[in-house]
Amino acid sequence: MVAPVDSSEKAERPFTPGRIRKIVRSLDIYDDIESGDTHNKCLDFSEIVLRELLDRGADAIMVQSRDDSGTPIHHYVLAQVGSGVDRHPVVVDPTIGQFYHKYKDVFVGTQDEMRERFVKGGRSQAIFDEYWPSKIHVYSPEGIYADGEHTPPAQQDPKEFQEKWGEFGVVQKERYTADLKKSSARHAEAKKPGASERTYADEVKASPRTGFGSRTPTTSS
Repeated sequence: MVAPVDSSEKAERPFTPGRIRKIVRSLDIYDDIESGDTHNKCLDFSEIVLRELLDRGADAIMVQSRDDSGTPIHHYVLAQVGSGVDRHPVVVDPTIGQFYHKYKDVFVGTQDEMRERFVKGGRSQAIFDEYWPSKIHVYSPEGIYADGEHTPPAQQDPKEFQEKWGEFGVVQKERYTADLKKSSARHAEAKKPGASERTYADEVKASPRTGFGSRTPTTSS
C-alpha cells in the first residue's frame, strides 16, 4: 500500500533517480519486479508507475517502442530529474528484468547508463536497440488523463516537449488511427478459422536469441 502523498513534499522536493526508485519500490507491483515476474507486464506496470509519479508531482510520460510494422513491443516511462541546469530526463523501466534476467529491480537512469548495464550484463546490443530504440512514441493511458488533472503529452507545447524529451527521439503526436488499423488487421487475421493459436509469449519463448523471454536466467557471455 502506498502512503498518502504529502502536499509539501510534492511541491518542494526535486526528483532524483534515487527518489523515483524508492517510490516504485513502495508500490505493490514491486514484489513481482523483485521476484523476476515481469514477463509481458510492461504496459500494466508502466501505467501504474506513471500514475504514481504524476500524482506525486513528477514530470513524466509513458512511451512505447514499436517493430517495423508499427506494432508496440515495449512500454516504459521517462521522467525528469534534478532542477535548473541539471534537470534532465531518465528512463524508468519497471520490467527491464524480462529482457535482462539478472536485473530484478526497476531501472532508473539515463539511456547510456542503461545500455552499458544491459550490454555489460551479457545481453545483445541488437535487443537493446530493438526495445529501447532511438525513436519512440508517446503512449497516453486513457485512464490517467481522462479526469483532466494531467495534460496529455500530445496536447503539450511542442517546443517545450522537444526540449524535455527530444534527446530520446520521442514522437509527440499519437497516431491512434494508424495503430488501430494495424492492430485490427492483425487481430482479424488471428481470428480466421484455422489460424494459429500462437501468442506473443510463445513467439518470445521461441526466439533464437539466447534467454530472451525465457523464465530461466541466462549467464553472461
